Amino acid sequence: MKSESQDFRNSKCSNNKYNNTDYNNINPILSHQKKQEDAIEEREEYEELIKDNIDYDILAENNPNVDIGGMVEIMLDAVCSGREYLDINQDKVPKEIVKSRLLKLDSEHMNYVIECLQKNTTKVKNIRSYLLTALYNSYETLDHYYRAEVNYDLYGREQNP
Repeated sequence: MKSESQDFRNSKCSNNKYNNTDYNNINPILSHQKKQEDAIEEREEYEELIKDNIDYDILAENNPNVDIGGMVEIMLDAVCSGREYLDINQDKVPKEIVKSRLLKLDSEHMNYVIECLQKNTTKVKNIRSYLLTALYNSYETLDHYYRAEVNYDLYGREQNP
């Protein structure tokens, strides 16, 4: 008999999803917890950013009868959504576009939405969808709304005494 080396020999195994540890998730529970922690941290960071952008404390103080926190939560849900598209005014809008607009809103946009909500006299069936649409649209309509108000104050009242 021939004596061979005491070293382990290289075995030739097939690389598949069961023995390829580079891609296997060794501990899926810990990995899932890490993803949840990352998502929570990301949401908290966006919440802080949104609140800074809209001057949350001042806005809440000036509007004690309005749920500003609820509006922030709706914005957060949209910004942190895992969906590819969000429903805005019954249209499918790419989430990244919605996210971009919502992160650009400031206290003027919020005051505009609050003012429009207070003037609304129609029944709103889905207030969450209505608010998200109003917040999203406020980025484009704020200037036009106040221009129309100024024009009415300057010229409309003279014609309609």
